[in-house]
Amino acid sequence: MQEKEIQCIIGIGNEEEQYAATYHNVGFLAIDWLKTHEKVGIKLEKTTGAMNEVGRSVEKLLQRQHIVPKNTL
Repeated sequence: MQEKEIQCIIGIGNEEEQYAATYHNVGFLAIDWLKTHEKVGIKLEKTTGAMNEVGRSVEKLLQRQHIVPKNTL
């Protein structure tokens, strides 16, 4: 079996200020940490919009970046 090449890490979170430092935003916090502490050499993105519509947000982001889902973490 061939290994997947991860091209993008997407952090899922909630854009509302009241969730900024809560577990609702762990994905955003992880992306922020990676951007400031690691040189990962891949795209680091955050979702936009409501949590219950995150699939649509990720789909649009991947289409814009020409990345297939299997290469996404």
